[in-house]
Amino acid sequence: MDTPELDVTRHKAGARYLEALRKLGLEPVALFWAYDAAVKHFVLVLITEFFDLKGPYEISKLLFKAYNAAATPQEIDPFIVRLHSPAQSAIRSLRMPTHIRPVDQRTGRPTGTAVEIKTSTHGDLTVSPQWTYKFGRVSKKISVDLRRRWSRFERNVTDLAA
Repeated sequence: MDTPELDVTRHKAGARYLEALRKLGLEPVALFWAYDAAVKHFVLVLITEFFDLKGPYEISKLLFKAYNAAATPQEIDPFIVRLHSPAQSAIRSLRMPTHIRPVDQRTGRPTGTAVEIKTSTHGDLTVSPQWTYKFGRVSKKISVDLRRRWSRFERNVTDLAA
């Protein structure tokens, strides 16, 4: 079965989602679209160190609050956001470049020097560098700093929802 193409509207919404997360104080380790063959639609994969600190439930609660407060793009329903830890073996096995070609914000198409783009499948998820906003490495920050960043994110979202 062929994997569908990610539409420009969804691609732009993902870029705005990353920007919104950063404004709220959540800097993801990685953020990318993946096509889930099991449910037959795209999901937005968010990999964050907060997963190991607080767990997916606490993160989801804040993402829903941010969505309801219109602090994140309304095109991205929190139900399609998949949360993962950078320590999960499935995530560590992904081979994605750390630098993605810039994307034209008007067209959603990659710009710059042409490079070979490979789409790969991991279980039910198909991923492509073209659908990737960020794919970095885990920082070596101490847990105190991670807790401080979590508190800032939680406070920012709670203030918006109030």
